[in-house]
Amino acid sequence: SIVFVPLLSFTAEGGGALGQMMRLAKEDYCDNVLLEFTVALGVWRSERLPLRAILPVLVGQKDNRGIYSAFPFGEVSRLPDTPSDKTNTRAAEILRRFGLEEEA
Repeated sequence: SIVFVPLLSFTAEGGGALGQMMRLAKEDYCDNVLLEFTVALGVWRSERLPLRAILPVLVGQKDNRGIYSAFPFGEVSRLPDTPSDKTNTRAAEILRRFGLEEEA
């Protein structure tokens, strides 16, 4: 079995994977982290490929000693609730290449 273990980060400056996704509230673009999650969900829903779990590792900001703080879960509520058409279109293209478009 295969497990997808993505890193999901957020920094105080609005950076990291989560900070970048917040830009989707202002403009639609293909966000690479969101694309990876969307494709992973499509693969996970398929019974033909061996992806059995998606287990994200959540990390906060790194301090000057190189130690990561706790993930700021309160920031998740700031993510836009509108789907990214460009990310979803690209994910559908990738899933089609694997023959998964009808299953996802």
